Amino acid sequence: MARILIATTPAMGHISPLVPLAKALIGRGHDVRWYTATKYRARVEASGAQFVGYSRARDFDDANIDEEFPGRARLRGLAQLKYDMKHVFIDAAPGQAADIREIVQSFPADVLMYDAAMVGGLLVHEQNGPASLAIGVLPMLMSSVDTAPFGLGLQPSTNPFRRIRNLLLNWSEELKQRVPTR
Repeated sequence: MARILIATTPAMGHISPLVPLAKALIGRGHDVRWYTATKYRARVEASGAQFVGYSRARDFDDANIDEEFPGRARLRGLAQLKYDMKHVFIDAAPGQAADIREIVQSFPADVLMYDAAMVGGLLVHEQNGPASLAIGVLPMLMSSVDTAPFGLGLQPSTNPFRRIRNLLLNWSEELKQRVPTR
């Protein structure tokens, strides 16, 4: 059977969707290790996978994210999303990649399965790591008249007034992307 390394960003929404997958793989006889933050050790072990914790990557508790990342709490909407992309996800990538490369030295995984927000998994893939599979646990980031721009927390709606609101919000976001910032 295969040796599979699952790597996830330390957030419930990134881990929970993969628990049934881990259980199914283990049920089929595969050796599954799961790399994530210490907070999720019990959840990983309950799936039957062997927990492997962060070493070089920042091990943080997503329930206290504003305290873990000073400056985040004062932001809202897309500004907070941009902050998270840089400080929570991208800045973590070098430590995650180093950890994953080290894990693969002692556990030569046949497959690295990582959630799409784990940028370190992508780096290992690009650096000729084991066969890799990015798993999408995030919502589709497509706009339409029924949806406001991603990150605002507004629910889709077919109400005519909300559709106009969504059109204006999407138009505003397009303008912001075209206008250079100082």
